[in-house]
Amino acid sequence: MYYCPDCKHKLKELAIGYECSNCDIVYPLEDGFCVFDDYERVSFFGYGLGKLEQDIENEELVIKLHRYFVPHLGEIKGKTILSVGCGSGGDIEQLNCLGVEAYGMDFLCRTKNWNKKSYSKQLFFVSSVDRIPFPVEYFDIIICTGVIEHVSEELVAKGAYAELNRNRELFLKEIFDMLKPGGIMIITSPNRNFPLDFQHNAYGWLNFLSRFSIYVHSPFTPFLESYYSLTSYFRRIGEAKVEPMPLVNFLGLNIFKLSPRLSFLKRFFDAYIQILDNMPNIIRTSFLNPYIVLKVTKLH
Repeated sequence: MYYCPDCKHKLKELAIGYECSNCDIVYPLEDGFCVFDDYERVSFFGYGLGKLEQDIENEELVIKLHRYFVPHLGEIKGKTILSVGCGSGGDIEQLNCLGVEAYGMDFLCRTKNWNKKSYSKQLFFVSSVDRIPFPVEYFDIIICTGVIEHVSEELVAKGAYAELNRNRELFLKEIFDMLKPGGIMIITSPNRNFPLDFQHNAYGWLNFLSRFSIYVHSPFTPFLESYYSLTSYFRRIGEAKVEPMPLVNFLGLNIFKLSPRLSFLKRFFDAYIQILDNMPNIIRTSFLNPYIVLKVTKLH
């Protein structure tokens, strides 16, 4: 069941979309999935629509990542879950099989992929975060993996860092408001302060190493986020408890599935992550940590 993003009135399902009788508007379908926004509105948060036309995600990896998260979320049966930037959507199907009410949202270019995989039309929708078709404080859990670093990323090349930070804070506030009190948000990003990025051809120097699936970036490049920058957003957004999550079973999968040419380093990285996870938080959140994985609990 969807709700009008404007008035929060329950929507009626039609053959051509979802109707709000209160606002007298019908939200249309694209490949069978409801669209609560258009390209102009969606591009406000700047994910880079051209890049999204290519479905480069490894669905097996997405599913495994969410199998990593689930054990850290406690009892999830009967909970409501939203995956922001769900991509290919394999995790949503997996989560609903666990007895939860899970939804995935992403941009228009994903609908063809969802349709090709015959996903349920009621579980996926197109929207930006300020047009989520549910009431505030609706979700118990929100998962946002590998998304925040792409919010308004086009502003990095322009050097518009103040606007970049404002947009990212607004993005996080919109989804934080959708959490119930006591709800949990999982958010991840490669660590800006760690010199290597195994996922992105990041803005910076020594990019000739990209031929080896190694991307070196300056720690001063704000394309990525750090533990400090993410916690600063949440301090301004609302009362929240922010905790770093363990990296074992998360980072190894992420790196070596996406960069097979680095597989010979797997044993070294696995040992390194095991050691890092047993260090005090001040070490786990420093430049020694390749990936920021945070559990954010909404206190009120």
